[in-house]
Amino acid sequence: LNYIEKEKIRKYRNHPEVKKYLYQTHFISKLEHKNFIKKLKYNTKKSYFCVILDNQIIGNINFYIRENEIDFGFYANPFSKILGIGRILEQISIYYAFKIINIPILSLEIFSNNTQVINLHRKFNFSIVQEFFIKKQKILKMSLKQSDCKALLS
Repeated sequence: LNYIEKEKIRKYRNHPEVKKYLYQTHFISKLEHKNFIKKLKYNTKKSYFCVILDNQIIGNINFYIRENEIDFGFYANPFSKILGIGRILEQISIYYAFKIINIPILSLEIFSNNTQVINLHRKFNFSIVQEFFIKKQKILKMSLKQSDCKALLS
């Protein structure tokens, strides 16, 4: 990524509509963002992708690889007018987990009040497997088993 793209991503991460569904709610400085990107190069368990469509960043997806599952999260470009970005990011995430990494379970954590995205995950056959609280916020853990995935062709 070039400097401008990195700054756009930082701007998206700091946008109130994105930030309200992230664990880290503080303002992300240029230095903090630069260090975040640097650390990704050396972390073999984490992957972070910038998704570009028609020369526009439409979102970012992150993955954390565990032994038998991969956790993921994504956020869309809050300034984009493209419809269906969530579905695009979801399909990329499922493909990456099950076809590229070939891991049996894809999981995520989501704030319980993020109903639009919870419903998106349900459309792709994710189910709630756990509920817990972080900072008095109810969090849902949702998972999709590769064997239950209907979004990909064999």
